[in-house]
Amino acid sequence: MKLKIGEGPVNKSRVRGKGARVRGLLLVGWMALFAPGLAAAQPGMDCPEYFFNATDANDFFAGLTDRHFTQGLRLSFVERRFNKKRSDYDSHIKDHCTPERLPVRLSRGVAGFFTGLAHKIGEATLEKGLGFEFDTASFILGHNIYTPEDLSKTGLVSRDRPYAGWFYIGFGFFDEKQDREVLGLPVDTLDSVEIDLGVIGPASGGERVQREWHALIDDEDPKGWDNQLHNEFALLISYDRKYRHRLLEENGMVPGVDWIPGGGVALGNVFTYVAAGGVVRVGYNLPADYGPPRIRPGTQGSDFFETGAGRDRKRVMAYLYTGLEGRAIAHNIFLDGNTFRTSHAVNKRYLVGDWQFGGALAYDCIRLAYTMVYRSQEFKGQFEPDIFGSMTLSVRF
Repeated sequence: MKLKIGEGPVNKSRVRGKGARVRGLLLVGWMALFAPGLAAAQPGMDCPEYFFNATDANDFFAGLTDRHFTQGLRLSFVERRFNKKRSDYDSHIKDHCTPERLPVRLSRGVAGFFTGLAHKIGEATLEKGLGFEFDTASFILGHNIYTPEDLSKTGLVSRDRPYAGWFYIGFGFFDEKQDREVLGLPVDTLDSVEIDLGVIGPASGGERVQREWHALIDDEDPKGWDNQLHNEFALLISYDRKYRHRLLEENGMVPGVDWIPGGGVALGNVFTYVAAGGVVRVGYNLPADYGPPRIRPGTQGSDFFETGAGRDRKRVMAYLYTGLEGRAIAHNIFLDGNTFRTSHAVNKRYLVGDWQFGGALAYDCIRLAYTMVYRSQEFKGQFEPDIFGSMTLSVRF
């Protein structure tokens, strides 16, 4: 944040704190929207489960910077289907899995419309075309904003990264297999495929979102958006695999420990990279998830979690974690510039690493998670790592 000419000293903590309160109210609002589903009847073994996730990643959560990857919002509806291949699946859902309360039916109806579309797309493409079977599908809305460090200049900041916004609609697919054996070790595996379609450039609304947000919290007006990337259709296809291995079983008050190594690949005109890394977690009821969701690029967790709701599940999950991920990057449109038109670009670094740490807490149908990320320099001329935080609210309904 910079001081405007003619103004007195600005209290950064007050201004940024106001932004945090507004973001908190927005998350509470999203939660209230689906609160009627919290009182839903506990599903049986073959009834689907629905989740809503809201992830807000911002450099504010890790300090007072306002630069580079400065804002990311990811919303997702998720539907987990159990034994979906049974011949009477549809009639079984109608007869045994329809909630009695109208607000719950409406909540699930809204989510089911979007996740049903995701299931159909995945079945028609991944299952029939590639043999990738899945039991969980998600519908995703996302928006990211990238800026240079100096927001006061109207001209092109040639040695810093471009202004850019990215809006996308995504479809995610998860296949979990428990109690497998890999290299002689008992593991649970999670395979995930995500397809994101969207737009980069003025049509993404990045300029409007940042300027209106800064006006709302009385922050500096970013003046260089005339130099942003041009409009371009954005495609990103990603695949990840995780292995969850228990290192130490919890015993009473003694917490458990597990290790989740994994890797992935992303292809498209947004990102193209290969990634590998892992996290170590210490806490209670660790098999309930694979870590919280994140905004790409970055180590992905799971959009679903297993606490409460029958099936002999524990009601509480709590853990702290830390991890590393390295990426070999062939393409990053937010550094390389537009694919088909000349635009501002910088010389990217081909190897980038993330160190992350944080924690998650879940009780019954609600999960809260926080992650702090240190990201190494992404382009030549960047002299400091980027630091940002990510907060996620998840609700099962």
